[in-house]
Amino acid sequence: MRRKTAVIGLLFVVGCGWLLSSCGPGKSKTDAGPVVLEEEPPAEALATAQETAEALGNQVVAALFRELERGNPIEAIEVCAVAAQEMVASYATEGITVRRVSRRVRNPADKPDEYERVKLEELQGLHDQGSLPSETAEVVMENGAKRLRYLKPIVIKQPCLMCHGPVGQIDDEVLDTIHSRYPGDRAIGYEVDDLRGAISVTIAL
Repeated sequence: MRRKTAVIGLLFVVGCGWLLSSCGPGKSKTDAGPVVLEEEPPAEALATAQETAEALGNQVVAALFRELERGNPIEAIEVCAVAAQEMVASYATEGITVRRVSRRVRNPADKPDEYERVKLEELQGLHDQGSLPSETAEVVMENGAKRLRYLKPIVIKQPCLMCHGPVGQIDDEVLDTIHSRYPGDRAIGYEVDDLRGAISVTIAL
């Protein structure tokens, strides 16, 4: 009788352990990654994402190129490190998140989340095929909430090579400044027209 009771107890413990391993502490329905929904992005939200990405991109590029055209690549690094991050923050409002993301980050703050990482890989594949789109937009369910996820690709232009080009083409002082500020920098070695990353906009729906 004791042996039968012990076996039943063991089965109960094993069964509970299996249930716990299935339900937690792994991903639950609320902390799973984004699930793409088969529906068109709402026109108003899409327009907001487009306008936000366009305005931010133009503002950052203008500030960077202004310093580069003056022959001040060191100041351009400062723009990226400080001013650009402030610009990004200024576009974030209630229900709207804006980021610059890349697969090869310079600033750790620009590391993509899982959704952004996957989309950046897709964009790189399309770029390699010569068919890079001007934007991507999807409606997703994420952490129990519906959101618009929007990315606008960023492509390397000639002035960008002063800070992002091949090592042998970057001024030593610029390299020293980059390595000093960003010891883990991976954003060197680009060529003109390479995919640098994207402006990512998330809007709560």
